[in-house]
Amino acid sequence: MEEVSERYFIFCFGYNHPEQVAKLVDAPLEEILANSVPCILRGYQRAFAGDSVEGTSVATILKQPETEISSYAVALTKEQIKSLDEFEKYPKWYDRIGVECERPDGTKFDAEVYVQNDHSKFNYPLEEYLFNLAKTDSTFYYLQGNKFDYSNIKIPIIQASNAELTKTHSISLQLEDFAAQIQALITPK
Repeated sequence: MEEVSERYFIFCFGYNHPEQVAKLVDAPLEEILANSVPCILRGYQRAFAGDSVEGTSVATILKQPETEISSYAVALTKEQIKSLDEFEKYPKWYDRIGVECERPDGTKFDAEVYVQNDHSKFNYPLEEYLFNLAKTDSTFYYLQGNKFDYSNIKIPIIQASNAELTKTHSISLQLEDFAAQIQALITPK
């Protein structure tokens, strides 16, 4: 895991958008954004392949050649990572593994990512979870200063069985004022 002034990169791909991370680690949103980089995780696919403690479906990642996840990594302190560990129910529900991420300019760096331990059951995620996942994905574009059409974000929903991808579902989030909500989330106050 790459160290950045005693901070370590965590790749975020699911519910952990910058506002969520800020709340979980008790840090200002501006600090989280300042310590975040847009990046790509190659050779993995996001999947909804297991249950959360509450019994709803949450995201994990599975190795899958020729695929990638565009999102962001945030550099956190060891204490902040402990707060995320608690939220992710590490090591009971999620493990944390080392991965290599790539910035848009091609520079590679080490990070860690949370991977669900049991990923043998497909469950369709709740709309609220998908909305928050879209916030996470949009961070990839925001951190590059790009405008992005938030009115029609498509998120692949992957079904997994025995750690193999078996079926892909696609959904389209069409949320009336999604762009305004995202902008409000990521605009420092």
